[in-house]
This record gives sequence, C-alpha cells and structure tokens, in this order.
Amino acid sequence: MSELITVASMVLSGSSPWYTMMVEAQGIMQGEKIRKRAILRSSSSYQLSGVVAAATVQTILQQRPADGVYWAFELLNPAVVIEKLLTTKAAESLDVVEIPPVNENVILKEMEEGVL
Repeated sequence: MSELITVASMVLSGSSPWYTMMVEAQGIMQGEKIRKRAILRSSSSYQLSGVVAAATVQTILQQRPADGVYWAFELLNPAVVIEKLLTTKAAESLDVVEIPPVNENVILKEMEEGVL
C-alpha cells in the first residue's frame, strides 16, 4: 500500500488531484420522459467515500433493515447524501443538467473510468 501512495505522489508531482463523478438518470415525470445528468467534483475520493460510508451507517442504525445485501439506492436517500457531501465539503460542486431522453429501447452500458 505504501508503494502505491509513493507512486501516486510522484505522478501528481505537486499538482492537486481531482475527481469527477457523472450519473445519468432517465424516467417519467408528470407523463413526460426526462433525463438528467449530475456531475459531482471533489478533490478527495477518500472524503467522498467516508461521507457516503457514514451516511450508510447512520441510515442502517436508524432504519434497522433486515439482514442482507443491499444496493445503495435501496437504503440511502439521495437528497440526504448529496446534502452531506456538500455541507461537509467532500464534494466541492454538484451540477444537475437536463439532457435529451433516449427514445429508442437501448440498454446503456455502465461505465467507470479512472487512472491509478
């Protein structure tokens, strides 16, 4: 692990890291198909992970769900998590924009990009 930290520090060589997370959602609202894109920016992936982990623990302690494995969307309230990310400054910005809906029946692939 310490080797990874050393290599990452050398690669950054004085510049500040930044992280961008983009999520797109499409659905029906008031009878109309809508699609939105949320773009979150942060300088610390550790802070993002920590705030989301803390929100998850808090939710589990409050709601006491049945034992099992859950997706985040099944337990977490997105508005609460976003508020926590912004108020703790784990996320420096969050922009939500409307984009054209996908009209044909296409399954969009999940995508994750990044460099270690």
